[in-house]
Amino acid sequence: MKFSTSFVHIGILKKHLKLKSFFSLKRTLWDDFQEHVNNSSLHSLSGAQIDLKDSLFLLHKNQFLLNKIASLFKTIEVIRLDAEFNKIPADLFIQILNFLPNLDWIRISGLPSYEDIYKCDPDINEMNSFLKNNKITKLTLTNISNFEQISMIIDLFPRLQYFALRSKIHIHLESLLRWTLSKIRENNIFHPMIICIFGAEAEHDQVQKFQQMIDSENLLKDYTIHRRLNRFYLQWK
Repeated sequence: MKFSTSFVHIGILKKHLKLKSFFSLKRTLWDDFQEHVNNSSLHSLSGAQIDLKDSLFLLHKNQFLLNKIASLFKTIEVIRLDAEFNKIPADLFIQILNFLPNLDWIRISGLPSYEDIYKCDPDINEMNSFLKNNKITKLTLTNISNFEQISMIIDLFPRLQYFALRSKIHIHLESLLRWTLSKIRENNIFHPMIICIFGAEAEHDQVQKFQQMIDSENLLKDYTIHRRLNRFYLQWK
């Protein structure tokens, strides 16, 4: 039997799993996509959201708990994930994602390095499986510390239609957008996308600066860009 709850929090205490199930959506995840999903459709979405932010590091080298997590995921149709991956080894990062083949929306805080990911499995079987089968189209990357994290996201999730970026440090916003668009082009991604950049300290003419950069460097042709509060939305078809 599969559960159809909206939000599931998984806590781990020593060798036991603690599962909490709620029938209300977790607002912090949906805030990243609220401009593109209206409230009525939001609450009618099927599948569960999994919160693993406080538990993942306890799964390292604990096959017993990992097996229990894998078994649990088979009973829940998980399409949304909120997790911190910066505190776990790269092989566990790939394993967790492979446990959730129906993921569509994901919020990530931190990532393993490229080097760690490709060292963790010499045959890269799990990596190839994930790249081939993942269905993730909406992703928020938080706590960005370097642009290589953006490159990794674009490599790992080529089907993205919505990509939101939040930085934990002050980053030059034009450089952030330039890097993102360049990597999308390098990966030959041509389908429609929306990029959302959070810029709480952005200048009042930031939209014009983005437009000037995009046009002068020929990064995009048919696009629209607008600002709503501290967010900048770039869209093309």
